[in-house]
Amino acid sequence: MALSEADLKRQLQQMIYNAKIYGITYFIQDRCIGRAKVYIKCHHTKEIFANILGFDKHLNMLLKNVVVKRTAVHTIKRKKRPFKQFKLYKNIFLRGDNIIYIRPMSLKEWEEFRETIPDSAQKLVSGRLRNQILGGEEEMHNQ
Repeated sequence: MALSEADLKRQLQQMIYNAKIYGITYFIQDRCIGRAKVYIKCHHTKEIFANILGFDKHLNMLLKNVVVKRTAVHTIKRKKRPFKQFKLYKNIFLRGDNIIYIRPMSLKEWEEFRETIPDSAQKLVSGRLRNQILGGEEEMHNQ
């Protein structure tokens, strides 16, 4: 039985869609899970640095040892002043539709970023949790 042109077009669109979706999931599974910190750019001026524990087909993610960096602009006396706010979390769930892009970070990039986190943000988290989130990355990269 021959397929109509409309059916062939539908099948081709489905194949292209599957290639896009499965390409992303294979990349995350192969390069990101359990290996290194990843950089995730999100909507609303948020950037996330974390280890990926798991994800699903919608790119909803369970992240551990998370640093969230938010950049915003305050207007004080008609002058715009940008500021950066950092928060540290042990585990978070990130909904996939907030993600703009993902890329793995090298150990050197993580070390450079870690130095930019102010002490005031680090003091909000207990010592043991702070060491777990900000330290011990060498073990993740050596696996």
